[in-house]
Amino acid sequence: MPDGRGSDVTTVFGHSDWVRACGVSPDGSLLVSGSGDRTLKLWEVRSGKCLRTLEGHSGAVLACAFSPDGSLVLSGGGDGTLKLWEVDTGEV
Repeated sequence: MPDGRGSDVTTVFGHSDWVRACGVSPDGSLLVSGSGDRTLKLWEVRSGKCLRTLEGHSGAVLACAFSPDGSLVLSGGGDGTLKLWEVDTGEV
């Protein structure tokens, strides 16, 4: 009988500061995490592999989310900026 606690699908490591925000792509294949280390990381769910590190905020990344089609990630930073990133290239 399920205990309601769920199960650990994958655990990822790579940020050098607290993870402050995270999200899952609409198709469930990617994760995005935002950290106090001023970066976002894109992760493959199945392998837990970091696919790309997105750098550009001068303050902690406080929020992140995928677009409905999964092609973009929006991030909000402690530097007072919003950035829109292309998932495939990592470009702002």
